[in-house]
Amino acid sequence: MIRVFLVDDDEDDYVLTRGLLGDIPGSFELAWMPSIDKARAALRDTVPDLILLDYLLGAESGLDFLKELRRAGLGLPVIILTGQGDREIDMAAMAAGATDYLVKSELSAAILDRAIRYAMSVSELHRKLLEDHERLQQMEKLSVVGLIAAGIVHEVSNPLTGVMSLVQALHDGKAGDSRDEYFKAVKDGLERMRVTLRSLLDLAREQPLTLAEVDVAELVAACFRLMAATLRSRGITPVQDVPAGLRARADRSRVIQAILNLMMNAADATPSGGSITVSVTKKPGSIGIVVTDTGAGIAPAIAERILEPFFTTKSVGKGTGLGLPFVVQTAKLHGGDLTIASQVGKGTTMTMWLRDDAR
Repeated sequence: MIRVFLVDDDEDDYVLTRGLLGDIPGSFELAWMPSIDKARAALRDTVPDLILLDYLLGAESGLDFLKELRRAGLGLPVIILTGQGDREIDMAAMAAGATDYLVKSELSAAILDRAIRYAMSVSELHRKLLEDHERLQQMEKLSVVGLIAAGIVHEVSNPLTGVMSLVQALHDGKAGDSRDEYFKAVKDGLERMRVTLRSLLDLAREQPLTLAEVDVAELVAACFRLMAATLRSRGITPVQDVPAGLRARADRSRVIQAILNLMMNAADATPSGGSITVSVTKKPGSIGIVVTDTGAGIAPAIAERILEPFFTTKSVGKGTGLGLPFVVQTAKLHGGDLTIASQVGKGTTMTMWLRDDAR
């Protein structure tokens, strides 16, 4: 059963469409919405498989409603219907996200059948592409998690060894008058491990966007903890230059992952002996998290494509080319964007801008 919404203010067109659907092989459930307001109300309860949308609905425009649907993230197929053929309207409909464009006076069961089959197949292809894109993004995320997890073994093993020694000393009665100091050292060591592991779990967890007030310096510190072993093994000096007390409204897990993507890219571009600096900058209404490396810089030919999904200069198996697009997506979800400044031979600076609306 294919559920179809017809958004059209002419009842005669509804009767005609119902008759045409009845002549098409298959099963259709047609619901008539004589106004955009009624269509909005119906969509709150039911999402159809397809919308047939009149170009003009009294004083309202079908194209404006189509744009509204796309802004809301509804990717269902929409076929625009119009009283007369017009190439400009056709182009405008396609630009707004219409799946097809049909002239009412030329409609027949065969034409409508073809348009519906085409629209449904395009919708299914689009759905599969989105699923593949999300799967690849998760692979990119897990790849970063894997690289960082190996380093965290060392970050956790050091305090763990210390804690075990302290506990053994307490058990053997060797602490003497320093028992309180020993217990404090044990607590500090456990807290260090807890914070490090929490950062890793936040990165690995798959969850919807959750905005809350966050401490920017704490986010950056979490990223440095996660990257510490990787940077140390590559001989790269980490520099954290974020003032305490700076707050923003953000999704903690997603922003950490975005910063880590920027830091991993910087680490891949920076030779031993170089440095990676994370700082912040501000402009009215926005805060920028700035990642600067002393690497080779980005060649102009590559710079033109660096934000394209799936484009990567890394060898096969080393990256999906979705790291920077993820950063851009994260910035946009937070009302910002990503800006890049690079000079060949002198390094690269990437700034992820977030809306500064902490409350």
